[in-house]
Amino acid sequence: MREKTIRSDILKIIVANILSHGLLLIVTGTFWDDWFYYYRDRVGLWKEFMELGRPSSAYWVEAVWNIPHYGYRWLVFLVFTLTALILYIIIRNFGMFTAKEALWLSVLYSVIPVNDARIILCTFSYGVGLASFLAGAYILQKYMQDRENNRFRFRIAALLLLGYSFIIQSLLVFYVVVLFCILYYEYQNRRKILETIKAMIKYADFILLPISFWVGKQILFPAYGSSADYNAVTMGAMVKAAFRLPLAVIKQAEGNWIGIFDFAIPGNAVVVCTIFVVLYVFIQIGIWLRGQISHGISILTCIGVGGGQNNDLPKLLLGIFLFALGLYPYNVVRGADEVLIVGVESRDSLLLAPGMAIMLYYFFKLLFRNIKARRMIYGILILCCCISCNCHYLNYQRDAYWQEALISKLRINEEVREVHNLLFFSDDVNGTNGTRFYTLNGAASVAFGDQTRLILTEGSYQLLRDSEEKKRCVNSRRMLMNEYNIFNDKLDGVIVYNCDISYKECILLKLQELVDTEKYWEQIEKMGELNYYPADSREAEEMMDGMGIL
Repeated sequence: MREKTIRSDILKIIVANILSHGLLLIVTGTFWDDWFYYYRDRVGLWKEFMELGRPSSAYWVEAVWNIPHYGYRWLVFLVFTLTALILYIIIRNFGMFTAKEALWLSVLYSVIPVNDARIILCTFSYGVGLASFLAGAYILQKYMQDRENNRFRFRIAALLLLGYSFIIQSLLVFYVVVLFCILYYEYQNRRKILETIKAMIKYADFILLPISFWVGKQILFPAYGSSADYNAVTMGAMVKAAFRLPLAVIKQAEGNWIGIFDFAIPGNAVVVCTIFVVLYVFIQIGIWLRGQISHGISILTCIGVGGGQNNDLPKLLLGIFLFALGLYPYNVVRGADEVLIVGVESRDSLLLAPGMAIMLYYFFKLLFRNIKARRMIYGILILCCCISCNCHYLNYQRDAYWQEALISKLRINEEVREVHNLLFFSDDVNGTNGTRFYTLNGAASVAFGDQTRLILTEGSYQLLRDSEEKKRCVNSRRMLMNEYNIFNDKLDGVIVYNCDISYKECILLKLQELVDTEKYWEQIEKMGELNYYPADSREAEEMMDGMGIL
């Protein structure tokens, strides 16, 4: 019966991943940094990752380099589905959660709309690192639950998997979760704090693992060159981020909460409705804490096996703690109180989903004691999350078609072919930021078969006069302008491109792309409108003056 239930739960988790991230399997297109990955040579790829101090990531990129876009996205989908399944098994086998809670938490983890940057190749190693972390945590859990039958090789395997996962440096902080689990299991066996602390000495290898990795990396694979300051961490930044963390958690939770409904409900309406609910939960937490202090009951005792309100509040606090752990390293590196959950920087939200899932589940469990009402709320949440995820992927696909139409229009424009410094204007910037610098230079390189141009947006216009910065871009080969003349600082003209694509048109184009390629390309060639104006023309001067560039 237990095995049948587990198989049923696993099927539900897989279905949840398909409903929320299934579009990942059919989305086509190149986005952001991936232009840089797909249009460079093997030597350049390795140079990039060596400078970042992450040579192992190059293996993963190179392994899937020649697979079509949809192929590696299948792998990404499988990797993240695997993380949800491993998480389910870990939670189910963890004494403080019930089997039913493990299912709900794993489903919520799967569908929460964060980290849509998984769509791009350059973040493939993020999914691998997270899967490695969870697999290591699972093996450690098996080892601790039955040391007599689980041989020493389990311990070694756990150390290797957890150690490798630190290619995602934020897991060095999130590793506190593993230490907490060790502490929890030892406490369950002894029920005495001092004896538990003494028993932790047996796990010195696990305690020292992140420190050993960090020191070894600084010696063997330090970041250097143009990436020397990439994700640099200072003691001052760590202290500042620690003081800002409580406020950052509130702001980030608000942003994630709004993100669940961003496809349908204005953010302000969500915030106003949420304030009253949050006040109620805080009152409940205050009442609970006062009761624990007055009775002298430890939190570790309260989060033992079983359900009930006394266990729900500590678990809500545990979710907040995990959420903070996932947020803190990026607060340190970025110096901001909030990370993006959509777009290329949404890779920073990779570790927010576990804590967010726990927070949402126990938040509403505290609010609604009626099981039917609670299930309805969870169902609505999961539905909204799935719709939000699919909207994000549709935005990527819209942007891909926007790019294809731009390439088509550039290819037939003889005036643009003959010039090299261009300013780009467009009113139709999609949610995925279609006018990103990589995209424009990448589109031009595909359209004309060379990399002799510099296409600028309003925000990057200053680059035109900066020969040193242009030299850095050419030498790094990152900006797809390898044949560009860095001493040419004369603006040749202005491109105005408009191409609005609705969700309906996007879906129809996707169907044509899948079943009728010829008709699909006919539609692409008809889409959008591109106009070129020489820099000394009245139209160009008026546009530049309106933007405050002249």
